[in-house]
Amino acid sequence: MAIDPKKIFRVTFNEITPKAIRAAFDKPRQVDTNLVDAQQARRGARSHRGYKVSPLLWNKVRRGLSAGRVQTVALRLIVEREQQIRAFIPQEYWTIHAMLDAGKPPLFEAKLFKHKGEDIAVSNQESADKIVAAVSKAKWQVASVAQKEKKRNPPPPFTTSKLQQPHTIGCVSPPSAPCRSRRNSMKAWSSVTKVRSR
Repeated sequence: MAIDPKKIFRVTFNEITPKAIRAAFDKPRQVDTNLVDAQQARRGARSHRGYKVSPLLWNKVRRGLSAGRVQTVALRLIVEREQQIRAFIPQEYWTIHAMLDAGKPPLFEAKLFKHKGEDIAVSNQESADKIVAAVSKAKWQVASVAQKEKKRNPPPPFTTSKLQQPHTIGCVSPPSAPCRSRRNSMKAWSSVTKVRSR
């Protein structure tokens, strides 16, 4: 049975309330074929990719799981990252630090970045010992001082789970203890507010 496309309308609403739904039905709009084609393309891509990945999830994770176009992209990112990790070749490197005395306490730590005006890359203990022997008797002086401002944002307020975590780690009491203390403090604050409001 053929249906006239001009007699098919689309209603959209962003909230499930009587007012919003009535407003949507009062102003219906024509069906946008571009949106329909885009949805069909997403459906085809999801099915095409999912048919290949879903059996893998059944074998490796759990039967009944399904994957689509979003999960396949995430899976590819994970696989590529794992390949990079496995292809990584560890390399030995050393850093050289010195405790310097400025004439007044306290001592401060300095890290060696350049030797004889060139950047250094110390790859073994032999090279590190040679550089340490060369600079151990050198006279150090401050070449420049840079002052920078750092912006530090305050930590976010406690949620229930974040409130329980430090309490559980440092105390023997159960996780419900901080919530109980919070409720008691809120009750006390509420009673004080009621007394003052009278």
